[in-house]
Amino acid sequence: MAASTRQDRSLLALLIAGAVGLVLLPWYALESGFWGFAWLAAYPDASAAPALLQAAWHDRGWLWPLFLALALPLPALFGHRH
Repeated sequence: MAASTRQDRSLLALLIAGAVGLVLLPWYALESGFWGFAWLAAYPDASAAPALLQAAWHDRGWLWPLFLALALPLPALFGHRH
């Protein structure tokens, strides 16, 4: 396996983990903790929403740059190579 292929896979894994965190998991600290799972009853209320919903539905526009930061490495990953 070429080094660049390993690096590409590592970068892809990190981007997927970041996307899951931004799109699915609660963004802000939870009073009962993540592993208490009490947050699921309020999901996607402002107290338990992921960053995507915090930004789009709960007027927390300062979270949008996180999505830009996550997208910045995509050209390096999917860009045309010779």
